[in-house]
Parts: sequence; C-alpha cells; structure tokens
Amino acid sequence: MMFKSFRSNVFETLAVIGSLLIGVASYAADSTVTNLPAASTLDGTELLLGVQSGASKKITGNQVKTLIGTTVTTSCGITGGTISPGQTGTIKGAPSARAVNTTSDTVLAADCGAFITYTNASATAITLPQATGSFTAGFFTTIINEGAGVVTITPTTSTIDGQASLTLAQYSGVDIFSDGTNYFTMRGRATTASVVDFQIFTSGATWTPPAGNFAEVYIYGCGGGGQGGGGAAL
Repeated sequence: MMFKSFRSNVFETLAVIGSLLIGVASYAADSTVTNLPAASTLDGTELLLGVQSGASKKITGNQVKTLIGTTVTTSCGITGGTISPGQTGTIKGAPSARAVNTTSDTVLAADCGAFITYTNASATAITLPQATGSFTAGFFTTIINEGAGVVTITPTTSTIDGQASLTLAQYSGVDIFSDGTNYFTMRGRATTASVVDFQIFTSGATWTPPAGNFAEVYIYGCGGGGQGGGGAAL
C-alpha cells in the first residue's frame, strides 16, 4: 500500500510539472507574435482561429466583415454614396434642390429630403403621390412658391392636413411629412400677403376659407340712427 501511494504521488507530481511546462511553452509562443512579418493588405481570405458552439473553427476575414455589417446605404435626405465593408467614404446630410418653372409637376420619390422651388407666374398644379410605397412614413419634402402664381398641392387618394389639397401664395413654403396613410405639414407664411378670396356679407352667412390660406375676418356693427360702429379683426 505504501508503494502504490508513493507511485501515485510521483505520477501526480509529474502531471503538474508537465502542465506547467505546457503553459510556459504556450506563453513563449504567443510572445513571439510581434516578431512575425507584417501581413499585406487584407483581402478577406485570411484564416482566423475561433470557437463556435464549443468547438474550434476556422474563420475567414470575409466572414468577419459580414458579421460586422458596416455597410451604410444612403437614403432620404442623405447623399454621398454607399460605404461598403472595408471601405471608406463620406456621408453628407445636405438636402438636394429641384427648381421647377412649369405650371404642372409631380413630386418624385427622389424629392425625399429635398427642396422643390416653383417660380412660374401662372397658377401651378402639383400632384403628390399617395402616401404609400416610396412615399410612406419617413418621406418628407419642402415645397416653396417663389412665383407670382398660386401653387396648389393635391395628393392622390391621401389627404394633406385633412384636406383634399393645399395652396401656397407667393413666398410661402411648406414642409410635408408622410405618416404612411396621409400627409401633414409645417407651414411658413408668406412675407408679402396676397388676397386669394374676399367676401362681404350684409347678413348671416357661412364662408369657408380656401385650404392652405390664412383668413382675417372683420365685423362691423351699426349703432342707432345709422351711425357706424367700430370694426374688429378676428
């Protein structure tokens, strides 16, 4: 029993010494990495050692690039091109612009994030496609009327601020946003007011202002003996 116990202890001691030697050898091997020659430009064919599901696996450089997912694709309001994995480039948030001088136009999918200016002296009709597909939620554009003619924006099927159309007087602008069903706006008032409609009522009546315009209402009353009353703007 004493001999077996001694032999067992010897084997255990040798096993410990062996593991220490293996550990030292591994450390020595790793420490020589900095002395290896530098790699040339990486092309995705490199092999790397990795562990997947508990098993050692070889991994290619292309697999690593795919996993990283560094591809950036341009979209609405963003220009500069696509940056692919392993490449460099520039992404800009500068909006584009499109100038129109005709009396009719259709907003394009490419107008997303862009400024569209209209400069015709005559009335201009603009068709805004239905707020689906390329014009779904996330689509936005800015329309500015610099011409003397009134610009009328009419969506196909969809509404704009709950109305069938919207009009812009000269020097007016509007930011248009899609929610995937209809359009909504943030409007800028013209610096120079223009009269689109004018109504005078001598008795009770109902008047609906044209869509997309501001209204000023004055009420005048007459006092006894035909004397004029004061006016008030609403």
